[in-house]
Formats: sequence, C-alpha cells, structure tokens
Amino acid sequence: MKRCFKWMGASLALSLVLPSAGFAVDPPNPVFWVATDRFTAPSSIFTHANIARMMHVYTHGQELTCIPWTMGCSIAARSPEDVADELVNDIVTAGLENGPIGIYFEGYGLGFDPTTPVSSMSLTTWLHPVLSFHPDDSMPEPSPPDSDYHYWKTPWFENGITNASYNGKLYGGKEWIDDFITEYDRLAAIDSVDSPHRFHFNVEKGIEPFFGESVDMFHDMLADNRSDSGHVDAEFLRGWSTNETLKDLYDDAETAGTIPMDSPDKTGANTWKSSVNHDWTEWYIGVSRQALDGALSEAAYEPIETAWTGCKVGNTRLSLRLDGQGTPKRVFLDRNGLADNNGDLFDTYWSGSATLQSPFLYQVAPSLVSSPDTHADVAIRYARINLDAIIHSFPSGGTHEDEIAAWIPSPGWPFLGYAFDKDDCRRMFALLRSRNVPEAIFFGTPEDDSTESIYVNNLNDAWDEMPSAIDQVWGVSLNSVTKIHGTGSQTNAQYKDAMQSADRSYGTVESALLGLEHQAVFTQQYDPTTAFDSSGADALRVYFEGALKSATSDVTLEIFVKNQNTSTWEKLGTNITLPSNGDAVVEYRDLSTTDPLSNYKTGGGMFEVRLDFAATPSFEVHIDLTQMVGIDDVTFVIGNPS
Repeated sequence: MKRCFKWMGASLALSLVLPSAGFAVDPPNPVFWVATDRFTAPSSIFTHANIARMMHVYTHGQELTCIPWTMGCSIAARSPEDVADELVNDIVTAGLENGPIGIYFEGYGLGFDPTTPVSSMSLTTWLHPVLSFHPDDSMPEPSPPDSDYHYWKTPWFENGITNASYNGKLYGGKEWIDDFITEYDRLAAIDSVDSPHRFHFNVEKGIEPFFGESVDMFHDMLADNRSDSGHVDAEFLRGWSTNETLKDLYDDAETAGTIPMDSPDKTGANTWKSSVNHDWTEWYIGVSRQALDGALSEAAYEPIETAWTGCKVGNTRLSLRLDGQGTPKRVFLDRNGLADNNGDLFDTYWSGSATLQSPFLYQVAPSLVSSPDTHADVAIRYARINLDAIIHSFPSGGTHEDEIAAWIPSPGWPFLGYAFDKDDCRRMFALLRSRNVPEAIFFGTPEDDSTESIYVNNLNDAWDEMPSAIDQVWGVSLNSVTKIHGTGSQTNAQYKDAMQSADRSYGTVESALLGLEHQAVFTQQYDPTTAFDSSGADALRVYFEGALKSATSDVTLEIFVKNQNTSTWEKLGTNITLPSNGDAVVEYRDLSTTDPLSNYKTGGGMFEVRLDFAATPSFEVHIDLTQMVGIDDVTFVIGNPS
C-alpha cells in the first residue's frame, strides 16, 4: 500500500520529501532519525516535530549471544518474510502506520560462518560482504587455506547479486529483497501501513585491502586471467557507467600514472601499508568500495526505489560520491587517520550508487587530537572537510545537499574515548545547517555506566536536551546584510545569499581607508521565531567562516551584538585573526549576559550583529558563512522565519 503522507508535528507540518534547494536558499526544517530498538532513547523525544523514530532490524539472527559483527559470532541468515513481519509489527506497535516510516537494515549482504572458515586469517569471524563470494570459482583452495588464495575478497559479484549465499545460507541478494518487498506490501495492506520513505543500510564492511595478504591476493588475481565469468579480465564491475573489468581499471590507472607500473610491490615485507604501495592502496580501496556499492545498488537499492516511489536509499559510508579533485583534494578522511607506514594519510575517493549519500561523522581517534584542540574540535573539523568534499565533488553532475543523510553521534555515546555533550551536538547541528544538510541519523546509545560518558547520572538527560539543541540552531535565520564600509560589486541581498550557507559563493569586500587603518564593516539582522523561551543567563553564538583573498598582513575581525536597551554594541569574546596567507578561518564567539535576551531584540523582533574587519594595509576578504544560534537557556521555536 503506497500512500503519500505528511509528517504532522506539534509546531509544524512538514513533508519528509525534502525539496531540492539551491545553496543560496536556507535549508528546510530538519529531520533527525532515531532507531530506538537499536539505540535506547526515551519516547518523550518523539513529541518534537523534527525527530522521527526509525525502525531497525537485523537481517541475520545470532546463534550466539552477540551482535552481528562481534568476534566469535556465528551468524544465521533470516528469511525475508521473517524480517518483513518483524518490521510491520514494530511499525504498528509504534503507531507509525501513517508515517514517517524509515527503515534501518543492519547486516544485509554480510555473513560468515566461523565453523567453516574460508581462510586462515586471524579475523575469520568478522562479517564480510557475501556479495564478494565466488563459490563457482574452479581455482581450488589448498588445505589448510593459504593467504595466496584469498580470492573471496575480490570485487566479483556475478554470483552474489541475484542470490548471495554461502554454505547453504542466504545472506542477501536481489531475490531476497524482492521477496521482502512482496511480503512487506502484503502485510502493510492488511494493517494499513504506509510504504517506507527512507531506507538506510549499514553495510560499511568493505573489501578493501586492510590485511597483510591483500598484496599477494591481488597478484594472484592478475595471474588468474581466465576469460570465463567472475575473473579479473572477464567480469564487468558494478558501479561504473561503462563496462569495465578490474583489469581494465588497473591498466587505465597505470597508463594515467594514478598508480606506479607493476604495482603493488610484494617484495620483502611489503604490504598494503608500505609506502611503496601507497598509490595502489588508495586506488584499490576506491575501486573496491565503488564496486561493492554498485553491486548493492543492483541487488537492493534499485529494487526498493522502484517498488516504493519516493523512497530514498542510503548506505553508511559506501554510498558517498567523491571525485578526488580540487585543492584541497575532495577525498574522505578516515576517522582513524588511516595512513601508511610513513604516516602519510590515504586519500580515498570513489563514486557510490545509492541515492542518499550517508557519511558517518563520528568521533575521531584520540591520536588525531592535540592541544589546544578538544576531541569535538577535531571531530567536527573532519566532519566539515568530509561534507565539503561530498558537496563539491562532481560539480557538473548535480550533487545536491538534499541527497545527504549524515550519521552523527548520539549524545552521551562513548566512542573512541569521547562522548558528545549537548554543546558538541549543537555544533554538529550548526555544521549540518550551514551545509544545507537537513537530514541525519543518530548512532549510538548513551551509557550511564561509563566513565567516558558525560551523562553518567541520568541516561535520559542526553536525549532530553536534543530537542532544544535542534531548535536553537534552526530557530534563527539571517534576515538581511548591510555593507557599511568597504567596496564591492555585490548588493546587500547578494551578500545575504552568500553568507547564509557555506557554499563557497563568497561575500567579497575590499577594505576602505578610515582614519589610520583600512576597514570593512557589515551589519546583519537575524530573525528568530517570535516565540522563544529564555530564563536565567541567556546567550547567543555567532559563527564565522571565511578567508582573506588578498592581504599583506593579518586582519582582525571583531563581532558585536547590539543591546537595544542600552543602544550599545557588545563585543563577543576575543578578536578573530584572519591570516594573510589566505588560510580559511572557522570560528565562533559567544555572548554571555545576565540581561534578558529580549533586551537585544529590535522593535521588529530582530537581533543585530556587526562584523568589523581591520588592518593597517588594504585587504580583501571572502565571507563564506555567518550564523547565529542560541545556547545555554535560550530556545527558539522552529517556525518559518521571514
């Protein structure tokens, strides 16, 4: 049963069909998904109009007491009918028959039975893509297995796309998905349940060469040049618009100089992490991820979007589209700082096939954090770089911000030694809004028994603070910009469009000589919803992103907010320095005050901000983004600001 629906909330009604918005348009109201049966969250948060419950299901059962990717698990495949029955029952129990219906599949296409290992690797109990199995391969595997014959980790999918099975267990494939869709529709018709609007897969396990035997494996693949289906120079890889085999891609990369000739080098102790193999490893990671997501698209994404019109599908990490071009290069930075033995980071990029790009913007490895940065500083910096790389890749190919659904850390979820608190989450929300990314999925459960958690006293505190954090970010909009000092060809309306989202459509101004120094000055008005709650000490935060286009010395930026009650401009924090070398600056400053926030609102209900740039010699500045949010006790109600 396929019916259109609207998401009705307490303060607004919005359609989950996200509009295609240009970068100069402020993003629509956000959607935050929470899979409560996977990550514990109180039901109270779903009274907020912008937080939606996502239905989670494992496509495998566990024969042992463990989650599906835990070392030592023996995984039993589940039938598509069983999974559909669980989902429809859960939807009815949650009262979501009329939507919004988001589905989160965990484990699809992954499987491994440690009782019948196919290799001698130490990590044989990890799940890996069954789609990469080629059980009809006539190359015999020695007994005991030898690392030279790990051809099951290759990007061959001919035998897995239709029916991904191994040792008699069915783990996925198009037949599985088709049967799931048929059974879901049958049960949905009985219970008057809408069709899904979002379908998110968590199949981040790749087939990239992350183990020592991968170099030998690749050489064995090249040597195994049989021309029947499923081999290096015979089977076309999914994920490319033209028919390409792995041998085609390898030869093209060598010819173009992307990888060295005769790469990878397996002499001595060389592995995928050896610096001599750095270029090959980058290339092979990208090829493997693109091929796997292409296979998953044929097996699952496309059948789902065909069956349920308007449903968008994404897959954690694999469904990204990155072109590896530009300065800085548009690549995906791994949260663990994936690097070769010399410490040089791998620049990985590939073009996924799913409609929704689904980057995970989680915490980073502690080794990447150094003073004076906090863990959140570095994590959000990585998130910003990765989002920018996605958004600006393939500029002529129409990559749109409404095709990104980011996975973000749940509040209080301790991961890699750190848990995001409310302020960290609010900073992540501000980043999403500034990049016109209005959709995200929370990942992780707050833990009240961990010394790493900042919510050790009350598990629900973490979630209870999220509605106000969302409102504080999306409840204020840039209303107008006025250039006071400086020269430039842009109108005030164009300055506003340039500054309200970080789209690299800069507001550019040249300084004017005022007295003994050159200055550029802007005033801005921010429009909050007329209804807002404030008590006690209120505060406002103003974000700035920009850089000097030309200057012979550093430039100082001061940010002020006007106290309308006293008619004075109050400075926010310390000066911001824009370096003369043109490096980008990403900073925020807070106004902390004991005055009622209403003292800062004009008679028309606006907040006024002033940006003062100053230096002795002349300069030219690019302003990419300015943004105001509420913090501490102030909460704005999301509405439709003018």
